[in-house]
Amino acid sequence: VVPNNNIQNVLTRVTGNNPSEILGILGTISNRNFDPSNANLFLINPNGIVFGENATLDINGSFVGTTANGIEFGEQGFFSATNPETTPLLTVNPSAFLFSQIKQTASIQNNSVAPTGIIDPAGFNVFGLRVPDGKSLLLLGGNVNMNSGELNAYGGRVELGGLAETGTVALDINGNNFSLGFPDNVTRADVSLTNQAKVYVEANGGGDIVFNAGNVEITGGSFLSGGIGEGLGTPETVAGDITLNATGEITVADSSIFNEVRRDSRGNGGNITVNAGSFNLAEGAALAASTFGEGKAGNVTLTAKDTISLTDANIFSTVEAGGVGNGGNITVNAANLTLRDGAQLLTSTREAFGTQSAGKGDAGSVIIEANGFVKFDGEDKDGFSSGVFSTVEDEAVGKAGNIFIKAGGDISTGILNSSSSSSSGNAGNGGAISLNAGGDIFVKETRIETSLSFLSVATLNSSSSSDSGNAGNGGAISLNAGGDIVDSTGATILDSSSLSFRGNAGNGGAITLNAGGDISTFNKLSNPPFRGILRSSSSSDSGNARDGGGIILNAGGNIFTYNLKSSSSSDSGNARDGGAISLKAGGSIFANKLDSSSLSFKGNAGNGGTINLFARNNDIAGDENTIGMQLVSFALSEEQNGGRGGDITLKTKGSIRDLRILTESSNSISGTVQLTGSENLEIANTKIITSRQLSITEDSGIGAISNQPVDVSEKGQSGNVNITSNGNLTFNNSSIESDTKGENPAGNVNITSPGLIIFNNSTIVNDSNSTGDAGSINVSADRGITFTDSNSGIFARTSAEGKAGSITVNTPELTLSDQAQITATATKTATNTEGGGNITLNASKIDLAGIVGVFAETQGESPAGTLTLQPDNNKPNLDLTLALGAKISASTSGSGNGGDLLMSAPEAINISGQGKLAVETTGTGDAGNIEIDTQKLTLSDGVEISASTESSGKAGNITLNVSEDITASGSGTGIFAITIEGSRGQGGNIIIDPITMTIRDGAKIAVDSQGEGTGGNVQLAAGLLTLDNGQISAETRTNTGGDINLNLEDLLLLRNGSKISTTAGNEQFGGDGGNIIINTPFIVAFPKENSDITANAFTGTGGEVKINSQGIFGIEPRTQQTAQSDITASSQLGVSGNVNLTTPDNSDIQNSLIELLENPIDSEALIASSCVVR
Repeated sequence: VVPNNNIQNVLTRVTGNNPSEILGILGTISNRNFDPSNANLFLINPNGIVFGENATLDINGSFVGTTANGIEFGEQGFFSATNPETTPLLTVNPSAFLFSQIKQTASIQNNSVAPTGIIDPAGFNVFGLRVPDGKSLLLLGGNVNMNSGELNAYGGRVELGGLAETGTVALDINGNNFSLGFPDNVTRADVSLTNQAKVYVEANGGGDIVFNAGNVEITGGSFLSGGIGEGLGTPETVAGDITLNATGEITVADSSIFNEVRRDSRGNGGNITVNAGSFNLAEGAALAASTFGEGKAGNVTLTAKDTISLTDANIFSTVEAGGVGNGGNITVNAANLTLRDGAQLLTSTREAFGTQSAGKGDAGSVIIEANGFVKFDGEDKDGFSSGVFSTVEDEAVGKAGNIFIKAGGDISTGILNSSSSSSSGNAGNGGAISLNAGGDIFVKETRIETSLSFLSVATLNSSSSSDSGNAGNGGAISLNAGGDIVDSTGATILDSSSLSFRGNAGNGGAITLNAGGDISTFNKLSNPPFRGILRSSSSSDSGNARDGGGIILNAGGNIFTYNLKSSSSSDSGNARDGGAISLKAGGSIFANKLDSSSLSFKGNAGNGGTINLFARNNDIAGDENTIGMQLVSFALSEEQNGGRGGDITLKTKGSIRDLRILTESSNSISGTVQLTGSENLEIANTKIITSRQLSITEDSGIGAISNQPVDVSEKGQSGNVNITSNGNLTFNNSSIESDTKGENPAGNVNITSPGLIIFNNSTIVNDSNSTGDAGSINVSADRGITFTDSNSGIFARTSAEGKAGSITVNTPELTLSDQAQITATATKTATNTEGGGNITLNASKIDLAGIVGVFAETQGESPAGTLTLQPDNNKPNLDLTLALGAKISASTSGSGNGGDLLMSAPEAINISGQGKLAVETTGTGDAGNIEIDTQKLTLSDGVEISASTESSGKAGNITLNVSEDITASGSGTGIFAITIEGSRGQGGNIIIDPITMTIRDGAKIAVDSQGEGTGGNVQLAAGLLTLDNGQISAETRTNTGGDINLNLEDLLLLRNGSKISTTAGNEQFGGDGGNIIINTPFIVAFPKENSDITANAFTGTGGEVKINSQGIFGIEPRTQQTAQSDITASSQLGVSGNVNLTTPDNSDIQNSLIELLENPIDSEALIASSCVVR
């Protein structure tokens, strides 16, 4: 009984050794008239307090039940629970509870479930212990246990706690709000709620629940409820907080803690805070600080010195269906964190449910920090995986929240979802996802069960998607690991894309993975191999797409990745730029299906994004079993304009293999492909394409654009290909295609190495199939270049109006073997009038070791290009070897003229072998010319230099500008400007001007005509001309033989059946013999060696032989050829020609010539040994 209303606090002590048992009503009345008192009631019993099932409180103030030994009143003393002389009625507030001795039985037990007869603020019946709304209800032990009991302080405060050893607990009284202050270094007692125990503080605002304990256990369907009650609150209302503090372990199992803004209520939600040594949430338990009404959700904060574990349990700070307001944040700080069996953290904005519309407001963020590991594992009984959700669900309005996870050790994730989606409206932006681990990061495939099967879903999802409306921007995804980043299943999806089916799409979010060790997003060892997806694209079906997000992977070790897509694509609308893709590895890179393209079927396309791969210490490799392109950055539009294709750059210390590389533009310039080797570089089983008319099927991977082929236009310009190596460079089973199918030129190909370059079954193609010109190809190696295998070669052809490209090779040694080719040919359908492509071989040693060829030819009406051979770096000599079947040609087989073949060297050119250098014609076009400039020229072993004709086109001219010496030797060796049997074109001329010239051992110079055309002429000016079983021929089969003009300063020497002939009408055909004009001081031959100078004919008139000489020895004019050395101009059936010799009478000299003795005189034997030198 409280004597007057001035009494604020009533202290009730229970003496003795037994606990207090409250089995009925405990209350205070004023002035004995049974009116409730407004005083606060303190019930004190150091032996313990038990509230029975039927216990109730009948007070108008706050209530404190405690097992303390006394209560302190600041400096005014203390109240003892065991001293009967101390007054229990005070006007001074208590300040602390004293625990001088702790009894094992000094606990507080609340089992009260009695009806209070009063409804709560929301209109529901209330059971258990209740204080008036806005007041405080504190239970301070010892241990505090609630078995089915209930506590109610609507809008007020419920605080439970206790000490397990001596100490002082401070009491703060602020109006109606009582709160306890626990010492830091005193062991606390435990608090437990079991068997559906409940604590309610939800009201029109306020309402706090606080536990301070050693251990806290909330199990068996127990319940803590705060927040704003259903239908209550105002926009200014703020709910209270729920705080659990424990120095030991907190366990919440099969129970719930709610601090929510209820349905149809207003105001901002309160927070849930957990501080513990360790925290366990299990068996379907839930923590929720969500909003169902109008107001922000509260925050949930978990802090533990040791492990936080969630098993088949959830934590919510969501905007639920019907809610309007932003979601709260969930923050976790612990030594370790585990989420098992479908456990989830959710700060989402929810989709519609029942009659409630979808939520409106931004989703909250989830922040996790652990000194050790973070691990998500397993699924619940319904197949839901463990994970974190900060999403904006279907039809909800708002931006997705962010997800941040930081761990000192490993992170092993389940689903991390910060996406935003809508089926009929606009979708908000996706939230960011960031993982930072001192150790490894493990991500794995997650699946949801459908009626037919399991469907893989994005493991890390920060996308934005809409069916009928616009999509927002995808959120960024960032993974940073001190160790490895591993996709443990090989089927993980990281999705930061933006997708709209019938609206506009936003920008794709960036994806960044940084690892001190390896990065692996697919499992190549599985059978079949599982492949993850990294997707940061922007895609729309009928609207516009924006930029694809960038994808960056940096690894100190190796990178294993598959399906990286940062494209921008649209069916009916415009697409913007593809995002950049960058992979950098300290070891190797194994990558497949990287796509940073821009594609639109009916609208404009933007630019393709760049793709950069850098393997610092090892290889870059794709999948040898993949069909289709693997590194792709095109800019294509079927009906409108496309931007530039993206550049693709690969840099490695090892090899590049098993890749298909494509960069292309339908209207602009394709990107540049740059391949660089820091040491020796091998490019194996790799195809590079920078231009081609393609049939492309686009699949966004998430169904935005139906699969259909793209008909690429012919307006794009091919990109360049640059390949460099700091060591040797080897191509195995690889190809480069940088051609053009439209009006713009093809790209250029540049390949350089300070060592060797080897092409094995590998090609470079730079063709023109339309009005655009083919590009140039430049290959340079400081040590040598080799082409092997039948499919190896360089091709810069033209098949239409465009010019063939030019080819330049710079190297000390060039080798072509098997059936390799270097060609800049104009094909039959080529129509350009400016000429085919030129080929320049700057090589000191050229070896064509097979049925190989170098061709700057034409097959149609376009003229052929020029073929130039010269030593590299202005070295003195050029050595050329041509095996049988090898050919260097600037010939024509069509109506276009053949090209020229130019050879030069500062000092000497040596050409050997059984191959051919040709500027021939087999069509109506004229053959080109051959010009050789050097000091010394050697031809041997059957090599042919030919400017012949096999058709109506004229044979070309051959000019040898050799200042010192020419030697041609060997059977089949020759210089030919002839006409072939059946041809109608005229023969070419041969012009030679050395100091000395030797033709021996079956070698030949010929301007013969075996067809209908007139043979060409030979003009030779030299000091000394030696024919030793050699020939100079201007013979003709049916027409007039060509002329031979020899202007010699010293001597013409004929040996061993040599021949100078302009004979006509061989094989009984008609034709007049050509003329032979020889101006020389001397002609020397041996009579019995049958060396002849002839201008004969068969049925026609013999030619004329004019010789101006100071002396002719061993050969003489005759009317017919004999077995001697002869000069003839006869005709078997026609009129003989003339032999005109202008020479002095040297008959006495000639008749005095005798054969040498077999045993020459030994001059030394003629010297007398007795002669004395004086």
